[in-house]
Formats: sequence, C-alpha cells, structure tokens
Amino acid sequence: MIVLKKSPGPDGRFPIPAQDARHLIRVLRVGTGDEFDLVLPSGRRARAILESDRGTPSARLLRELNVCPPPLKLWLGVALIRWPRMEWLVEKATELGVARLTPLLPVRSRQKINDKKTIKINRLEKISNEALKQVGRPFPLEIAAVSDLKDFLNSVSEQRPGARKLLLNPSVTGPRLQESGLDPETWTVLAIGPEGDFTAEEIRQFEDAGFQSVSLGPGILRSETAALYGACFFSSLEKS
Repeated sequence: MIVLKKSPGPDGRFPIPAQDARHLIRVLRVGTGDEFDLVLPSGRRARAILESDRGTPSARLLRELNVCPPPLKLWLGVALIRWPRMEWLVEKATELGVARLTPLLPVRSRQKINDKKTIKINRLEKISNEALKQVGRPFPLEIAAVSDLKDFLNSVSEQRPGARKLLLNPSVTGPRLQESGLDPETWTVLAIGPEGDFTAEEIRQFEDAGFQSVSLGPGILRSETAALYGACFFSSLEKS
C-alpha cells in the first residue's frame, strides 16, 4: 500500500514516485491494469488502478474506502538500545500506530555519549515509512532526536503538560500497567529503561516530574519488548 502526499487531479489520475512504483511492482506484484489500495492525504483509504503514461507508472483513483485510524496518543521514551533492536522497535511501533518515540540516553545505556550526535535518525524514519506502506497507515511515527533525561522531561512538560506519565519500573510490584486506568483519549507518556534499568537518581527525577511507577508483572523484559508490550496494551484500549 502506498501513501499519497498530494491529492489526485480532477480526473482522479496521479503520478507514482519511482520508489512507490518499485514497491507496487516488485513487492506487491501489481501490474498495469491491476487494482491496488492506497492512502489519500485526507487519511482515507482508497482503491486505484495502475496505468502507464508513456512508460511512466501512473494510476487512476477508482473509489474512496474507509477512514484510517488516527495515531495512538502514546509517546514512548525508550533507553537507547542496540541498533538492530531499536530498528525493530521502530518498525513495530509504527505498525501499531504509536505517535512519537524518543530514544533516551540514560546513565546505564550501552551507547556512548558521542552516539547522541551520530545516531541515524534518518535510517529510523526510513524504516518507519516502509512499515507504513505495509499496514496502510498515513501517519508516520514521529522520531525525536536522542535526548538525555533532563531534556526529555522538559519536552514532556512543555509539549504534553496534561499527559498521563508512566515509568515501567521492574523493581515495583504494583500497580500493574493494566491497573493504571489508561484512557486512549488522553495522551500517555511511557518511559522504558535500559538493561539494568534506570538508576535510583534517574527514577527520582522521573517521580519529581510526575511519573508514576508501574509494573508489567513478575518477569523481566528486554527494553524493546517492554516498550512493545506497553504499546500493544494501549492499542487494545482503542474503541473500534
């Protein structure tokens, strides 16, 4: 499925960028005269037919379908983890419709402080955009620059002052995430620590900023698994 950035013309026809054309033809096996699904800039899904304009792939809109679901009102703050695992998390968070993700650089992060300048955010954004094509969502995951804890807490306070703020803390026995009274209509910021968790001082900073510690249960999960668990649970609260 492709996502249009510009609406079709009055006759319903529109050009297909080279990258999207390759995805349609090579991945989805769509040929000239075949129908395919797409997402319009309005957020509605639609059906179109693949055509060719002097050898250049183009398409014609046939009909509009249902409205795509809006992004989840969920902001993940996840400790910077090994690169392949962060890429996997970005892909899955995009599929679930998470609105925003901030990679954090806590004291116990395996990454070095220089990585804050060299982290390949563009690579993560590309992975997110590719995932959008697979699931047909028009709203990309907003990926913020790598942030230290102080900057992250300040940005949460400034941008989402009324959000519900939760810290996944394996050292507490309760309440569990499922008992925290989450509301899909209210913005939630969910913070997840690195291997070994946040330090006691960092947890104190979260608490001073209004974060409530919650548990996922008696087991210990890797950072990316815990983040995905939280995103899945939040997604399950959406009204159909």
